[in-house]
Amino acid sequence: MIYIIGVDHKIQNDGLGQANEVQLSLFSAYLEETIKNLNIEIVVEESNEDALSRSMDKNCVARNVAHKFKLNHIFCEPTMRERRKLNIPKDREICDMLGLGIALSKEDVKKLDEKKKDYFPARENFWFEQIVDFRDKEMLMIIGAEHTNSFPKILEKHNCNYKIINKNWCFANETILNSLK
Repeated sequence: MIYIIGVDHKIQNDGLGQANEVQLSLFSAYLEETIKNLNIEIVVEESNEDALSRSMDKNCVARNVAHKFKLNHIFCEPTMRERRKLNIPKDREICDMLGLGIALSKEDVKKLDEKKKDYFPARENFWFEQIVDFRDKEMLMIIGAEHTNSFPKILEKHNCNYKIINKNWCFANETILNSLK
């Protein structure tokens, strides 16, 4: 069974512009509780070493938790090199395609985010390729909340059992905070 948690990527690590220590601790506790309750065997997340180094991350919450439980941890997001092979442009290239400047307004960011969705299928199919050999294990998969509607369609296409346990985990969600008590 593949258990899916949708997140805001800022909660996944402690790099520049990411979550604070309290938020990271709450997410870590939530993952630990989820791993115990669901007998998780492998942890997968939408990230990669490129992304971690770009944001100067020291800690990757899911990887740390997986290692604490002596579980395998897999990054499923394509690296910059893999993205080139998949014809997935960088954000700056998309901005250029859209005629957006360097300093983006809120409206520009919305346009960029909308255009990036055109590349979701290529990325999500890549993710599936990374997990296909483990699909019969109890897997916890952490992905961006914006993928919780589209990625399951790929799993369904390949007859994978899955359950979305949280479409958009948020440290301010009282249900989650109460579940940690």
